Amino acid sequence: MLFTITITINVMGETIVQLPRTWCGCTLGQTTNNDLWGKDSKIPQSENIPFLLAVSDHTIVYKGDFLVEGNHFAILSLSFYKDTLYRLVFHEIELNSEQWDVNQIFVKNLRLKYKDIADYLSNSKDVDGFVSVTKSDEKTHLIAHGAKHELNYKIEDARLAEEEWNNELKSIFGNIKSGPNYDEKNKVTSIAGVRFGETRTNTINAFKQRGTFLKNENNITYFSNVSFGGSTYSIAKFYFEYDKRRYENVLAAAKFEKKFYEWRREEAVMIYEAVTSSFSSKYTNGSIIKDEEDEKIMVFGMLSDDYADGKIPPIIVSLNLGISRGGDKFYYVSVSYFVQRMENASSDDI
Repeated sequence: MLFTITITINVMGETIVQLPRTWCGCTLGQTTNNDLWGKDSKIPQSENIPFLLAVSDHTIVYKGDFLVEGNHFAILSLSFYKDTLYRLVFHEIELNSEQWDVNQIFVKNLRLKYKDIADYLSNSKDVDGFVSVTKSDEKTHLIAHGAKHELNYKIEDARLAEEEWNNELKSIFGNIKSGPNYDEKNKVTSIAGVRFGETRTNTINAFKQRGTFLKNENNITYFSNVSFGGSTYSIAKFYFEYDKRRYENVLAAAKFEKKFYEWRREEAVMIYEAVTSSFSSKYTNGSIIKDEEDEKIMVFGMLSDDYADGKIPPIIVSLNLGISRGGDKFYYVSVSYFVQRMENASSDDI
């Protein structure tokens, strides 16, 4: 019989639920691909031994009967990084029958069960034919969504998932400091005519000519309806770091985002392609990271040791399908400059 573990902590008589890291005998950050069924398994065997569907270098897919959070799933996908499990994805699909009521209840029960845990991607709300929940306790990410004919449940180790992503980039760009990735012509020094390292006041004044200033919030400045590079973005964020030599905050990173309702996918793709084409005409090292139906990523700009240890290009252009805080499904086209620096924003005041 397959078994599960849900972690709870008792604090002064009150039980606190944490995100699970073990399902069907597989534990994030501990299980290796030698621990699985049919490979000197450490998992208790049963009459319902999963059937191996597919194997790749880093992913193993099984078909069986997997009980997760009270629901039975038919497909289990396990992803490994450095031989260690970092992601579990359970999938159930019923093309010949509608499971909307059951799937809605499953997702809503997850929201209730983990209501005290912070949202990971957005405040998920019901929309027509689609519900989702995303949670993160910084150690573990949980993402689940249900539609009329399918249900998905995913957990991943936050640290290993980030390492895997960085390693994927590293494998593409390598360690040899030659070629277009290190060509000074591809160095990113400014955005829309404003140099990185410019003061906050001057940056705000410059972008007031391109959009509407909204507010300053700690080290981030927000604008709306910003136009540059031939496109207009609904929201823009500028991140400023304190320069000890100049005794003031200076521009360090920026992100621009434009959203489209799901039914406007063709328009979103067209804008994404126009933006990447524009960057490709300026930078000679544009590289495709992902090119899928609902997720596309390209990167540009010279690699530099003083940013992300020289492993990640400074410009990332992406298109992805997501859910807004209001619950609507949108395609988001975003352009990020030195976005990893912006991740420091939450810790600047600690």
